[in-house]
Amino acid sequence: MGAPSAAELFELPVHARAVIICAEYLGFSHATTAGVTNALRSGPLNSARVMAPAPWVRAAVNLHRGEDTGLSVVLNAHHPILHCPPITFAPTLLDGTGGLPATPEELWEHGDLDEVHREVRSQIERSIAWGFDVSHLASHLDIMVKRPEFFDIFIDAAIEFAVPLSFDPRLNESTIGFPATKLARDEGIPTPDAVVSLRELDINHRSQRDLEIWLDENLGAGITELTMAPGIDTPELHDLFADWEYFVSDLSLLTTSTNLTQALKKLDIKTKSYRELRDRARLLGVLPCRKVSALG
Repeated sequence: MGAPSAAELFELPVHARAVIICAEYLGFSHATTAGVTNALRSGPLNSARVMAPAPWVRAAVNLHRGEDTGLSVVLNAHHPILHCPPITFAPTLLDGTGGLPATPEELWEHGDLDEVHREVRSQIERSIAWGFDVSHLASHLDIMVKRPEFFDIFIDAAIEFAVPLSFDPRLNESTIGFPATKLARDEGIPTPDAVVSLRELDINHRSQRDLEIWLDENLGAGITELTMAPGIDTPELHDLFADWEYFVSDLSLLTTSTNLTQALKKLDIKTKSYRELRDRARLLGVLPCRKVSALG
């Protein structure tokens, strides 16, 4: 039996719209960790994702107060400065500088699947041991979704830990060669109906009116993950990200009483969280479930 859609799990009316506002880069740097933490406690942000191998994850652990936090599984280190290593002994997951592979292609070509499975499981278990009530799993840059053998491991992890998965449903037969969303839901794993990022709205056009128009045009019926990346304005953030203005803008939208909160209210868009989605699926007996292979 397949999983109901996220909207069906919440028993939303057919044309109703709701968002899970989820922040990324918790634990990656001081600026992003402080930004995500501030936003979780100061506005409509209701979910976040921690990065277990990242250098500021200990700060995220110390700041954690039970907020809805999932895990962004990290299997590559594309950032030129913060080059995260694996947390397990995994020779095929190391590049020449001692960090995770710099590109997805390097991971897909050289990563041993047993080592990948062990690394993914260890990142989840370490997050739980640190006190995070892991509400969902995502794959940083969707790396585990874009190859079927890696997606198998992603599915296995969701089944073992009975959590939803977050990935862009536009990754499907026409883009990656297999129906990722269908495979997940066929096995009882809830996923959002859509995933969109506010970065699709130009930073110079984030006025109240532009924001309302963008949300109205981009959020369809069902549950949409609205992905954001709040960060505080610091020299560190400027040095790490050429597009640092987006981080600062996201934080502003999430910590003021105007803009995003008002736009959602005006458009009658409800807010949900990944913890609610996970708990609803567990309560209804949708999770856990049997295993599936993306390889057929």
